Amino acid sequence: MVPASRPPARLPPLGLAPASRPYRGPDAMIDRFWSLPLLTAIPLTLLLSAPRRCSAADDLESSFRNRIVPLLQTYCVSCHGNQKQRADLNLEAFSDLSTVLQERDRWETIGILVADGDMPPAGTEPRPTEQEVAELSGWVEEALSQVNCDLREPGRVTIRRLNRAEYNFTVQDLIGVDFRPADDFPADDVGYGFDTIGDVLTLDPMLLEKYLAAAEEITRTAIDANGPGPGRTVRYDRQALQDKGGQPFGDGSQILATNGELGLDHDFPSDGRYLLRARVSGQQAGPEPVKLAIRLDGRPLGEFELKAADATEVVEVPVVTRAGSKRFAVAFLNDYYRKDAPDPKDQGDRNLIVHRLEVQGPTDPIVSKEIESLDDSAGGRLFGKIGRILASNGEVAFDHRFEEDGEYRIRVRAFGQQAGPDPARLAFKIDGQTVDVVDVPATEQEPGSFEARVRISRGSRRVSLAFLNDYFNQDHPDERLRGDRNLILDRVELVGPVVSYYLALPESHRRIIPEPALSGSYEEVARRSLHRLANRAYRRPTTPDEVERLMTLFRLVRRDGGSFEDAMRVAVQAILVSPHFLYRVEVGGPPRPDGLRPLTDWELASRLSYFLWSSMPDEQLFRAAFEGTLRDPAELGRQALRMLRDPKSSRFITRFAGQWLQIQNLDAFQPDPDRFPEFDPELRDAMRTETELFFTAIVRENRSLIDLLDAEDTFLNERLARHYGIEGVSGAEFRRVSLPPDSPRGGLLTQASILTITSNPTRTSPVKRGKYILDQILGAPIPPPPPDVPELEEGPELTGSLRQRMEQHSTNPGCASCHKRMDPLGFGFENFDAIGRWRDQDGDSPVDASGRLPSGESFAGPADLKALLRARKDDFARTLAENLMTFALGRGLESFDRCAVDGILADLQRHDYRFHRLVVDIVTSDAFRFRKVEPEEVNEP
Repeated sequence: MVPASRPPARLPPLGLAPASRPYRGPDAMIDRFWSLPLLTAIPLTLLLSAPRRCSAADDLESSFRNRIVPLLQTYCVSCHGNQKQRADLNLEAFSDLSTVLQERDRWETIGILVADGDMPPAGTEPRPTEQEVAELSGWVEEALSQVNCDLREPGRVTIRRLNRAEYNFTVQDLIGVDFRPADDFPADDVGYGFDTIGDVLTLDPMLLEKYLAAAEEITRTAIDANGPGPGRTVRYDRQALQDKGGQPFGDGSQILATNGELGLDHDFPSDGRYLLRARVSGQQAGPEPVKLAIRLDGRPLGEFELKAADATEVVEVPVVTRAGSKRFAVAFLNDYYRKDAPDPKDQGDRNLIVHRLEVQGPTDPIVSKEIESLDDSAGGRLFGKIGRILASNGEVAFDHRFEEDGEYRIRVRAFGQQAGPDPARLAFKIDGQTVDVVDVPATEQEPGSFEARVRISRGSRRVSLAFLNDYFNQDHPDERLRGDRNLILDRVELVGPVVSYYLALPESHRRIIPEPALSGSYEEVARRSLHRLANRAYRRPTTPDEVERLMTLFRLVRRDGGSFEDAMRVAVQAILVSPHFLYRVEVGGPPRPDGLRPLTDWELASRLSYFLWSSMPDEQLFRAAFEGTLRDPAELGRQALRMLRDPKSSRFITRFAGQWLQIQNLDAFQPDPDRFPEFDPELRDAMRTETELFFTAIVRENRSLIDLLDAEDTFLNERLARHYGIEGVSGAEFRRVSLPPDSPRGGLLTQASILTITSNPTRTSPVKRGKYILDQILGAPIPPPPPDVPELEEGPELTGSLRQRMEQHSTNPGCASCHKRMDPLGFGFENFDAIGRWRDQDGDSPVDASGRLPSGESFAGPADLKALLRARKDDFARTLAENLMTFALGRGLESFDRCAVDGILADLQRHDYRFHRLVVDIVTSDAFRFRKVEPEEVNEP
């Protein structure tokens, strides 16, 4: 597992750092702060007199053979050679530069230990001179800096699952359910300081169970099976069916043992289309299966056969009916009873068992017009007993008063007497204006249903149906083109307003099912809805097979008696537990001759959206992916800037800043209430809010990254301003505040959130604050302390002020090398107490915030130290770039990433270190747009 605290590898940033610095691999054991070689111990004059570093590989190779190998033989191989391998290290195994570069991490450690004077160990003889130390450590540094940037290497990103935050945000953006199911998931592991690292985001059985439970909870909340108004389902179960024509059976169902019916009176609230549904099973006997019919007021609507024995089935039939009380009945049609039949298989008792009746609707209000009653003054005439024929481009019409604005459907049952090269064509008109035109290829043997959707305003309107392409030719030389084309209308229905009930459903329901599900159209609506949802959930176009598998689940639930909504829930659950939803899969396009595999536009859309929004792409990104424009770096950069301006970028700000700056740990920090009674949840929240708003301003306003180190403004409310001793701020609302010219505040390092998390519960911690600056701001982490070094409070021999006790502690040889880097930085902020207040006294002693850096610069307090840090802006910009790149890619940086980071830093220098430039440079880098071709992929076509 990648250690949670390990940041991206990088070089010591402060002091006299060389122009060309080695880029550290992800498994570096130790890092230094000030510079190489041995700036903390070697005089500057000696450094300047050290041998010139080699820049070419040939010079490095020659120097290794002629200078470095003899030094190793003299001072190192007695403990680390062929005869003895302490720390499992054999330096005689390295025969040339190439073998050194194969063990970059190990040689990086060697160079640091030599430069710091830790190797050879104290007391070992002979010892290298200072010039030999400089030469050896300098050669290591120069050798490790050799990266061929002409060989484009994007690296490898492990396919990873969504972390908890990404899961919550993706569900929210996909479905619109405003809750956080992943908050109940196990905590995500962290690598390189972030929860976006694929190597540590594993999937265990407990998390899989959580995924299944979350999918059920999401669909139960999002899909409304009993929305208000039209479309609701009324169920009549066991108790309601008693005394309705059957006899009690088993668990309370009703059995029809002889031909007859079980029925009840149902009040249909309005004219419209309804779905009558019965949940039934059959006791089979004799040569035929159980047969039944559904009737409404005695009128048979459909007959069904139950072929399975004792298995529950659902039968249903749509019906258009007027409002009022009507009798809904299920009739048993073929009773059978024979105990003495000669053939045993013909013996038995056939019965029908009714478990439940349901009435769903009205799914849509319908006005049905009889064809014979329509106005045919424009050319229609009766056609037998089934409709009206439109010949010679005729039309029929009717007047209707629309009671409300909305979307309506004009539905026509029709067929054509086909002739000529084209099918009959039908026009729908409202008040004489054509609103839609459809082809009618149906024939008299197989009539079809055709409809137009149109928005209609309330009021009286004339609805017309017109035949457009009359054709008559009995003399055409081609026999197939002879004939008389006519259009015959059988029935006309006016459906609507079809969205009146649909719009009353929750937004989440309408996101999943983006159109009304009308009786008779469930299959089509389900397919379109699932196809659209899966495209968005999988962040790519789905295949026909994937959609069909979802439809299979839908049909299984429907066949078992589930409603349309029940079936949709199950299919959507399958989407939410699919690896294509839970994982960010990046296969890439075909490999290129240069060894790179470009990510597809769909994969780039996901990389971009999960980087800046921690969620799925929006419609604009999907459209760009569909059009294939994201492979253009310029378009990728434009999309990134658009996304940074979107409110959803607040997720990126909170998550990246929270992890990089570690302010997400503020909730876990509790100062001693006796020493700091002022600290309470309100103050804690104010501290966090200041840092988040400050970082937001840097991002949204495209300010310089260097403002993070020192700025003339911040964001305060009355509580935090009082904590800082700043006057003129009142109220609980946060606002931008210009800091007074003499204020010690300004920048991240003087904000109470940072000062608090880098303290102990009872006092400040210069060590923690110094280490924080090294780790998070300057990217120069130091190794953990030796295991036998006690905490400062545990050393009874230490006396005096905090600073004095720490200086005594640092004389321990096991502590000195690290403390000389950390402590000066931490002491520079000693004027701020453990909860970030300014102070001049620490108990009875005046605060001493002065110090001297190992590179020689001195400072008198936090303002001077901030100025020194700001002067090293390139080191800070590199650190931020490395962290942001790690967060974006989902992997730790490797040695070859130095090329990209060097290029980003150079571009930042040209653009005043603007934040937007940093983001654009990252998303247009090879590491972001490509992936490494694995060996097994080399021979792919």
